[in-house]
Amino acid sequence: MKKYGFFFRAGAVCLALGVMLTGTSGCGKSAKHEEDIPELIESTVTNEDSRPVVRGNIGKLTFIMTRAVPRGYSQCFDVGRTVQKVFVKVGQYVEKGDKIAQADTADLDNQIESIKKSREGLDKQIESAESEYSRTIDGLIYDRDALRAKGDNEGADELDKTILMTKENHEYQREQLSQQKDAYDRDIADIEKQKDELTLYATHSGYITYLMNVGYYNYRQAYENVAYISDYDDIYLEAAAMNIKTFSKYRKSPRIYAVVEGKEYAVTEDAYSTAATLYAANEGKFPMARFKLEGYTPSIGETVPVYAYENYYENVLMVGNDSIRYDGAKKYVFVEGSTGGMEKREIETGVSDDVHTEVVSGLSEGDKVFYLSDSIKPIDYEEISIEPTDFSAYNISDIYQYITTDVKNYSSPESGRIYEILAEDNAEVKEGDPLFSVKVEISDARLLEAEQSYRYAKEQYENTINGLYKEIERIDGEIEKLDNAEPPAATDTDAIRDNQAMRERLIFSREQTLRAIEDTKDSYSSSIGEVEKNYLYLKKLKDNDGIVTVYSNDDGILHYRGYQYPGVDVQKGLVIASIDCGEKDYIVVSSVKGKNAGEWCDVAPGTRIIFRGEKNYTGECLAVLGTDVYQTSKHILEELDGKIFIAANGSSPYGNIESGYFVKMDDESFKEETEHFHVAYEAIGLKKAVVIPVSCIYPEKNDVGRVVRYFVWLKEDGQLTKRYVDYFPSFVTGDQALIPNGLSFGDVIVKDRKAGGR
Repeated sequence: MKKYGFFFRAGAVCLALGVMLTGTSGCGKSAKHEEDIPELIESTVTNEDSRPVVRGNIGKLTFIMTRAVPRGYSQCFDVGRTVQKVFVKVGQYVEKGDKIAQADTADLDNQIESIKKSREGLDKQIESAESEYSRTIDGLIYDRDALRAKGDNEGADELDKTILMTKENHEYQREQLSQQKDAYDRDIADIEKQKDELTLYATHSGYITYLMNVGYYNYRQAYENVAYISDYDDIYLEAAAMNIKTFSKYRKSPRIYAVVEGKEYAVTEDAYSTAATLYAANEGKFPMARFKLEGYTPSIGETVPVYAYENYYENVLMVGNDSIRYDGAKKYVFVEGSTGGMEKREIETGVSDDVHTEVVSGLSEGDKVFYLSDSIKPIDYEEISIEPTDFSAYNISDIYQYITTDVKNYSSPESGRIYEILAEDNAEVKEGDPLFSVKVEISDARLLEAEQSYRYAKEQYENTINGLYKEIERIDGEIEKLDNAEPPAATDTDAIRDNQAMRERLIFSREQTLRAIEDTKDSYSSSIGEVEKNYLYLKKLKDNDGIVTVYSNDDGILHYRGYQYPGVDVQKGLVIASIDCGEKDYIVVSSVKGKNAGEWCDVAPGTRIIFRGEKNYTGECLAVLGTDVYQTSKHILEELDGKIFIAANGSSPYGNIESGYFVKMDDESFKEETEHFHVAYEAIGLKKAVVIPVSCIYPEKNDVGRVVRYFVWLKEDGQLTKRYVDYFPSFVTGDQALIPNGLSFGDVIVKDRKAGGR
């Protein structure tokens, strides 16, 4: 004899539903003999239906629809950052340690640039000091050697002391400058380390299945993903609508299993660590429950039904709850007598679920027990035998577009206000086209300060250079005097020697002054450049009423970022517009819910996609946009290097599509198609499942007219009896309904030819 299936009530949540009734267990007793029960003369049953007492399983069952997904890893900052650049593309495979993205480093870059300029100035100072030292030492040595040549050893010895002291002073100065240079290098290294912390490196190898659109909005809050990496070699089952808090009652489940192609497979929870679970509880944000199958590896996107029992009692004698009557504390049923009619039997019961109750005593297997029913049996009907059937439900979208992921951003060059929008949103622009202008307030005081800095530096330079050139003129004059003076007598060797020494000393001084001129010019060129550039830039802005225009450096499609209104205040570096450059590489499909597939089933990366038309095309879901329910309706609980956090994928629309997914086509010739296609993916796909016509399903309502359960008419032993089944309007395609529980292969149900079921 067949065992009855089990019913669980359909509630507000369509995927994780179960029987929520408790029962008390009891020990088995032998059934009472029929002659011990007095015959009931008058029936109280509205509609006389009966079903046999059978042995079966009683349990508090919950049905969980799951989907196979790749394990993912969040790539995010632990503080809010403005992302300046991403180094990866949607669908790209990355290795652990690869650079993913870099936050805006403008402030740090400015600090490094400032320190580098100071360091360059220090290098010039060191070079100048070395040059001055060299000139000084050469001069002292020259003078000392001249004194020695004249026989003035005492004067030469004094110059030796001066030379020694000059060397010692120079070594001290050199050490000080070297330490200052090392300090600059340490500062730069420290800031570079800070910059490195602003760079995201892949924490795991895998595919980029979510990537923020920096051309749309480049700020990320703490733990808001810049990217998401999926490992296609590590697949698990994710509950569609049951989080780990709700699932906690089933962790010690007496029975939990999955059904794939009509076969049962053991299921274990793919649990988070205790610390992570406690963290989620403290935050009040619970991720979806995860499972692992034993003996079966699902493919990505595959749906797998999981059955979990809170309580489970196997092979017990049971009767339908709708057969039990009450007389005070006593329970009884009406049994079909051996010669017809009804007999009242008192029974003892044990555990219960929402459909059946264990019979401890009072009945025997095979007894036919009447049940209360207001439902009218079909008279003219068609018999349908339950056979293994494949069930598929698709989500279908009619909105899609080809896009490029090569996006270039254009920021405000200064803090100010949007002055004018010079190109239309979504327009095609060419390199050199004006995009927008910003009006900057340049005060007279700011311009005057820049001008004074520039003029002071220039004046100091000119004074120094003029002084050095005058020194050259003076030296040249002294040399000319020596050359034009009457030479000493040939016998006056001391005078000849003095004149020669003086001339050599003047030539030496002239060479040193020329080197000083070159050093001054080099120093000026490196220091005056930025001062002059700043002044001339501000002057140009002032002369142009503070208006600075930004031009395109690329060809592509222009998109404004929501700041495209004249008069709106903007900060320097704020992205105002972006341009989609290069060839279109991916299709973005709008995520439109399929009414038959249910709101829960959004596409998972790795799912196969079909473009239906006169000719069908196929592709693969590479990634999702952050607004897709698959990514944003759940909390992403992460454990990384001992750190626990909850991440999320922020909004990242592309083109005109706010919520959807990327598709990489198998056949790139699809780009040339002009036909409009229906884009579909399998939201539910089960093989060898129990599938019946929707018209065979009937609702049962309570006193206030609310549907509390569904049933079918089962034909067994030539009679029609009620059989409660699990039916969810979400699991319907056309006239075919998936029945997760309540019927078995080989059962025969009937379809009323005159009236539909539900």
